[in-house]
Amino acid sequence: MNADSPSKAWLFLATSLVLTSCLSEPEPAPLIPPALAFRVQHYAGSPLSGPTGPVESASELAAVEAERSMFVDCRVLYLEHMPVNVLEPLATRTRLIAASRGEDPVLSSIVLASGARVGVSESANEFMSRLEDGQLGRFLELATPVAALPDGTTGWFEATSEDWIDVPESGRAQKVVSLFVSRDSEREGAPSVLLSVEDLAVPESPETEIELEEAAEVEPQPVLRRELIYLEDRLPTNGDPLVLVFHSPFGDREGALVAVLQETEPTSEEAEQLLAQYANDLNQSASSSESGGAAEMEIRTLASAYQALDVARFHRSGLLFLASQTGAELTEDLALSGEDMALAAYVRSLSEARAALEGEGSAETGWLLDRRAFLFLATLQIEDPPLAPELAGILLRHAGEVGRYPALVREVVARSTDLESLESQLIEENLIFLEDSNPGARVRALDWLALRQLEPAGFDPFADKRARRKALSAARELREMAELEERGEGQ
Repeated sequence: MNADSPSKAWLFLATSLVLTSCLSEPEPAPLIPPALAFRVQHYAGSPLSGPTGPVESASELAAVEAERSMFVDCRVLYLEHMPVNVLEPLATRTRLIAASRGEDPVLSSIVLASGARVGVSESANEFMSRLEDGQLGRFLELATPVAALPDGTTGWFEATSEDWIDVPESGRAQKVVSLFVSRDSEREGAPSVLLSVEDLAVPESPETEIELEEAAEVEPQPVLRRELIYLEDRLPTNGDPLVLVFHSPFGDREGALVAVLQETEPTSEEAEQLLAQYANDLNQSASSSESGGAAEMEIRTLASAYQALDVARFHRSGLLFLASQTGAELTEDLALSGEDMALAAYVRSLSEARAALEGEGSAETGWLLDRRAFLFLATLQIEDPPLAPELAGILLRHAGEVGRYPALVREVVARSTDLESLESQLIEENLIFLEDSNPGARVRALDWLALRQLEPAGFDPFADKRARRKALSAARELREMAELEERGEGQ
């Protein structure tokens, strides 16, 4: 054997080790998340209404709500890179997209949250399984705030950048991402979810030739934009998650934020602490300047939804959103069942009244929508009878026997000042129809009242006149006694 063989072997081994170490991957840099501040707040009301007012004895309310409350946690993760081909595009799973630049509403479109994805239940669980198995890259947990959700309230999860941004011609601002989870079991069932993103954005491209000429002279400056995205999907009440994934507006923007909303069951001690915070928030929300952003959201979003009505293809979805958020039940049925031509005519009838509502909230908007809807249907009934079957059915469902008389519909609307007084007027008029000489009118009015559990006890529309009057008289006395007792309690 050659004497140099052992030394050559060692040299070969050493060289191999050096080459191998040179070719091996370097250690990845640590994953650094954006610097964010997190908080959770509660208030009575919806995401658009903002806080509806302080609640007296909120601590007592929190105590009795413990067993009926829903508790929701919002697990916030930071992903190194935005994943592709996962979940459903958020743009296809929304009820409404409202946006504003500065103080002005703009036509609905997703800019800041473009590329965002959403998943619920099975798809959300599959996504989280892939994430935790490392299939979607590196991630960090940032926070897991928890909100208490008694019925009729909203939990507000917020992430704010610790850094400030310079807004051209407006000063300085912070980037903000918020998730609002609102619970209204009677009206909506499972909790609804709204995503809000506030960041700088370049204005959309001009569309007209004049705008193009003007834009060519001035380079567009980024403006502060807020997007409100009402999700079509709702938070499951069986413990399944709802997942939102979107490009992070914070830091270098290469990463993604993941928000996992899920019902949770805290310990009794934790539940007590959460409800105490809920009670404190309710009492402070009406007067807190920090709640102003949520409160003004209503006006801006309604204005943006109004703008959507200017585009024919948004008539139905815009009206549905406006009506469902403002309690305008007749308008909601009209948007669901009316044909396109009828909706277009109704939207035109709103044009003059809309200007008067600039800056108004949901109560005034709901009254405007339904007042105009009643007058619109009554006018159609007079000018072009007979009313289309679907429209006639809508009117009769909401007005009862009153809906068969367009002049009476107009009179009732003229006597009303809001949705509540309109409902009271319709009830009184249908009670009067119980004394009508036409048995058909009596039956229809009774059926309408019975649907609202307001039918007079013992009243038979086919009984003789004396028996009918006796039942109505007894019912009237009971109603007057109830009103007196209510006034006494109020005093």
